[in-house]
Parts: sequence; C-alpha cells; structure tokens
Amino acid sequence: MALLPVMPQLGVAIWLVNIINGVFSFWQEYKAEKATEALREMLPSYTRVMRDGEVQRILAQDLAPGDVILIEEGDRISADARLVDENELRADQSTLSGESHPVRKNLRGRAAR
Repeated sequence: MALLPVMPQLGVAIWLVNIINGVFSFWQEYKAEKATEALREMLPSYTRVMRDGEVQRILAQDLAPGDVILIEEGDRISADARLVDENELRADQSTLSGESHPVRKNLRGRAAR
C-alpha cells in the first residue's frame, strides 16, 4: 500500500480555513451580543400596573401573570400581553418584525392594517 505524498499546501489551506471560520464565528457572536444588549436597553425598567384596585409603578421584571399593564402614548411595552381595552392602539413593532409603520392592535388579538 503506497502512502500518499505529503501535501503541505493542503495542510496550510485547512489551517487557514479553520482560522477564518474561528474569526467569523467570533465576529458573529460579538454582533449578536451587542444586538441583545441594545434590545435590553430599549426595554423599560419600570411599568405601571393595576394591582389590588390601585395603580402601582413596579419593576418590569416583577410583572406577574394577571397583572393589568397600563400604557399611554409613547410608552414602551415591557411584556407580552392580551388587550383588555384599547382605543385606536398602534404599536411600533419595527424591532421585532422590521415593519416600518405602526401596526394597529385590536381586542381579537390580530393586527389590523
């Protein structure tokens, strides 16, 4: 059985592909971390809720199922929620969906155009 001739060019090429792949992976991970950090900074740290019949200002991370979130024009929504009441509500979802125009929300749970 004959041994294949040693090809240093192939070894160098494989080594370079691994280095390039590592650099690319590092760069992608760095960009993903920066995007996550930017989104985290966009989230409000406090929100207004109706608890026990009174309006309270609480940390957004302390929201619990069943809390009624009160929002006004210009507020950032800090959690997924179900609409209980609305009056011509439109939400900017550009960070989630890339849509450039605010999307009208209604009580049936579907976005209306």
